[in-house]
Amino acid sequence: CLQRRLDEVQKSTETLSERLDKAREENDELRYQ
Repeated sequence: CLQRRLDEVQKSTETLSERLDKAREENDELRYQ
């Protein structure tokens, strides 16, 4: 049960970091326009 929760937390953090990377890329593109 605990392991499953850890996996879910890891997945959520991974998706969050992916969203952060995408947001940063979009910010850079907007800045350079």
